[in-house]
Amino acid sequence: MDKKQVRAEIQKRIRALGAELRAEKSRKVAASFLALPEVKQARLVMAFVPMPDELDTVPIIESLLASGKRVAVPKVIPKDRTMLISEIRNLTTDLEPGYWGILEPRNPSPVKLEQIDVVCTPGRAFDREGNRLGRGGAYYDLFFSRPELRAVRVAVAFAEQVLDAVPHDQDDRRVHILVTDEFVLRFEL
Repeated sequence: MDKKQVRAEIQKRIRALGAELRAEKSRKVAASFLALPEVKQARLVMAFVPMPDELDTVPIIESLLASGKRVAVPKVIPKDRTMLISEIRNLTTDLEPGYWGILEPRNPSPVKLEQIDVVCTPGRAFDREGNRLGRGGAYYDLFFSRPELRAVRVAVAFAEQVLDAVPHDQDDRRVHILVTDEFVLRFEL
């Protein structure tokens, strides 16, 4: 399958789960993510605010904030195909609808990329080698190629998003850890 076909197949799989099962699976992923030693030791975690058809990361963000960790989320800059990573302290007051309707920082407070310890990473599909297929904008691949970013890349996904192989090329960046509702995989990069 090519990238477009994989994205369509994953979209069908996610839709078939239904809202209640997606919420239950999201809670399992959150618990596994928060239990990772890398996350427990992190001072600053970059997360993403989910789109309606993505794993719900709100429990992750709320738990990180409640534990006193610094949390940052991206603000998309479409003209440059970049993301401004900005610290937030409150999910309700610090966010507003941005690009694609995704909640983004209302008043960006940028963080230095070298301060980020862990990146909670989205994706449409993953494989058991750490390859990641995004939505096609290359925002995260470009972000991960920044030399000052040395964070551990931890993908969070439903088990249904994991395939034997996903199409990828030399510009696609792998993740270090993949956390699903059924298993956690670690990869040597």
